[in-house]
Amino acid sequence: MGLNDLPTIGLIRSRMAWLSSRHAVIADNIAHAAKPGFVPRDLAPFGTATSRLQLTPTAGGGLKAASSPVGLNTVSRGGPVSLEQEAASLAETTMDYQVAATLYARSFRLIKTALGKR
Repeated sequence: MGLNDLPTIGLIRSRMAWLSSRHAVIADNIAHAAKPGFVPRDLAPFGTATSRLQLTPTAGGGLKAASSPVGLNTVSRGGPVSLEQEAASLAETTMDYQVAATLYARSFRLIKTALGKR
């Protein structure tokens, strides 16, 4: 069993993938804000069919969701796009991603400490 197979690490990875996909959906909402008739979308809350998401390393050392937001459950927010609401959602998603990334890194440090590698 590898370290990535641990339940806590897997949950954090799934959360990061969900947040990455949510970021893409919110960016799409902002990009289409001026389009007449466009209805903003958001992802279904975390935990509903997110277990199939996987993260893959990028060349810059970051992580990218292997799945696109198209395959995820999206829900309509209804009404026109509110740029203020989208900006707030984007900021919330960014902060949540930073928290998850910190937990991810600290989990590995804790495991290394427990193994006597640090």
